[in-house]
Amino acid sequence: MIFDNVEDSNVLQSNRPNVGKGSILITCRSEVLAESLTISPIEIPPFTTNESSALILQILNKSNHNISAEESAATKQLSEKLGGLALAIVSSPKT
Repeated sequence: MIFDNVEDSNVLQSNRPNVGKGSILITCRSEVLAESLTISPIEIPPFTTNESSALILQILNKSNHNISAEESAATKQLSEKLGGLALAIVSSPKT
C-alpha cells in the first residue's frame, strides 16, 4: 500500500489496514512527520540541476550530445524552476 504526500498522520490512522501482511510506503515532505510515522525513514534529496536536466532529456528521448546550447540552457532553467523534484519533472506537461 502506498500513502503518497502525507501531510496529516490522521489520514493514515483512518486508512491503515488492520489485517493481512504486506508493506506500506509513506511519502511526505516533513522530516518530523516521517520520523513520527516510520521505524526507519529514508530521506531522498532533490535532484541536482544536472540530474534533473538529464531526466528531462530522457523523457524527451534526446541525448545530451544531440542538443543545442539553447536546449541545454532551457532544460537547466526548467530544472531549477522545478526544484529538482522528480515527480514535478515527470508530471510536467510535454510541449
